[in-house]
Amino acid sequence: MGHVISEEVISVDPEKIEGIMEWVAPKNVDKMRSFMGLVGYYRRFIKNFSQISYPITSLQRKGKKFKWIEECEVNFEHLRHLLTHAPMLNIADYCGWKHPRVLG
Repeated sequence: MGHVISEEVISVDPEKIEGIMEWVAPKNVDKMRSFMGLVGYYRRFIKNFSQISYPITSLQRKGKKFKWIEECEVNFEHLRHLLTHAPMLNIADYCGWKHPRVLG
């Protein structure tokens, strides 16, 4: 998705996530599949992805009527948040690093 790297942290590039920030909650199965297709691409970076996405993905079961409930909305917002807010990663300072055996 793109990241901005500064001297202090690595953060998500605001221009790259604009579409996800503006994505509205799905109103039908096709819109839900479109969103889950995008999110599914990044699933390996999202801890507990299957548990978070279950209320949403369960809506595509055969014979099940599409009904967007509060739990779906909460998990949808949570997934959007996870995609648009990178953890604040500190950049390691290897210049001042000493091997632990050398210390002391």
